[in-house]
Amino acid sequence: MTRHGTMLVVEDDPSVRELVVAVLKDLGFSPLAAADALAGLKILRAAPPIDLLITDIGLPDMNGQEMVKRALVLRPDLKILFMTGYTETDDPLEPGSELIAKPFSIDALAAHIQHMLKGETEEKTEGFFL
Repeated sequence: MTRHGTMLVVEDDPSVRELVVAVLKDLGFSPLAAADALAGLKILRAAPPIDLLITDIGLPDMNGQEMVKRALVLRPDLKILFMTGYTETDDPLEPGSELIAKPFSIDALAAHIQHMLKGETEEKTEGFFL
């Protein structure tokens, strides 16, 4: 099933980044990927419209929340899904953003994406955990 939508995944752990990208492809989306916040911002400056930014909070060059603040200057309507292995964040999340805790199942990731894109996705994928 082909869906429309471009998503940007910013994650410093290559195995998590590659798995999230593979899941997005399987769900029919066009994913872009970056290994750190600076690369993610570079993509946001140059890329076509991004429907959803999926980012780790703990990134090596600047944290995901700081990157999102800068990203929202470039794209004020950007939807954000934060990923984290921690139970709490130091700063409140941006309005309209969501948080998914690692490890998470593909079902949970698909459900968050579906919710954030207002029901544009219909299928769930089962069985694997990130």
